[in-house]
Amino acid sequence: MFGIKNRYKIATLLILILQLLFTTGCWDRIDLNKRAIVVGLGFDSSPQEDKILVSTQIIDPTNVKTPQTTGGGGGQPFWIATSEGTTVFEAIRLMTSVSSRKLFFPHNQVIIFGEDLAKKGIKDYLDMLMRDYEFRETNWIIVAEGKAQDILATKTRINNISAFFIRDLVIEQRSNSRVAAINIKDLARKITSKSTAPTASYIHLENTGQEKRLNLSQTAVFDHNMKMVGKLNDRESRGLLWVLGEVKGGIIVVKNPHGMGNYSLEVLEAKSKIIPEFRDGKPTITVRIKENSNLGETSCPEDLTKPGVWELMESLQNEAIRQEIVIALKKAQELKADIFGFGEAFNKKHPRQWGEMESDWQEIFPSLQIEIIVESAVKKPGIILSNVYTKKGD
Repeated sequence: MFGIKNRYKIATLLILILQLLFTTGCWDRIDLNKRAIVVGLGFDSSPQEDKILVSTQIIDPTNVKTPQTTGGGGGQPFWIATSEGTTVFEAIRLMTSVSSRKLFFPHNQVIIFGEDLAKKGIKDYLDMLMRDYEFRETNWIIVAEGKAQDILATKTRINNISAFFIRDLVIEQRSNSRVAAINIKDLARKITSKSTAPTASYIHLENTGQEKRLNLSQTAVFDHNMKMVGKLNDRESRGLLWVLGEVKGGIIVVKNPHGMGNYSLEVLEAKSKIIPEFRDGKPTITVRIKENSNLGETSCPEDLTKPGVWELMESLQNEAIRQEIVIALKKAQELKADIFGFGEAFNKKHPRQWGEMESDWQEIFPSLQIEIIVESAVKKPGIILSNVYTKKGD
């Protein structure tokens, strides 16, 4: 009995010691009042060839309005601080010459590279972003037409802090499946691949005549050395996403071949499968797509109660999806950039044969034979089965 009491006392003592270890106060506390909170980061080529220009979008708390506050200075809620350095790390540290507070990056949302720098290559500037604990893996990587600094400095509507506005653009366009998006985590994974070419969202300033506004509508394509080699338009971008199995939603508009009008089909779900094979000793890829959609709108006169109309919609949809994949494949092969991960598919399924052709993949990919098989279904006609164009008695 005495031994049990002693063990109980020892256990109690250990628990108390552990509590002391984990309640040692705020020795590592970060006082945000003494930090410059960065929400957007930009990289541009510098006039000095051996340097890089780094821009940071810093929150100005004196001008930020929230639902809980009625104050605020009424000015711009952020300011842009810039500096140059031989490396990213040096440029950021030298930012103290223009900012009286140390930069704080855990709230950063987007990392933007100017197109000129992206074409020269961004590989050397990624190490710190992936190494420093302050940068979250969820930061979006974006390429800008022109300078990243100008994109960050743009005034935006709805959310007047452009870094947050751009973040929301990426998220919304992702769900609409019109551009490819990538964050630090996914980019790090693709960089380690010896064959897969990374992509990133592409943004530009659109002049509407009344104002300049940000437009996210294309996808930047890099080679395996992280040099930008081209862009995909919105249809080519969705073609890429079909293959990757990353189409989350969006609208497919198909024209009725038998008369006037269009069918607008809303994507509900989509899956893809990449099948690497060897036929007659030559590498080939089969891409299988399965997709379900919903009829969202029609301006066609056909009677929707007839089964043949739904079969027509499905066949038109199959071909529309197939064509988007075809143009994406064509552009990628022209750019010699395996943005689909076909090389990785061969590596996983046929490692021995892949070892023999890995060094020549950049030459093999542009002429790779690819078969596309699409199976789709149109469901849920909505609250009415007929349409407003169908006349009674037809």
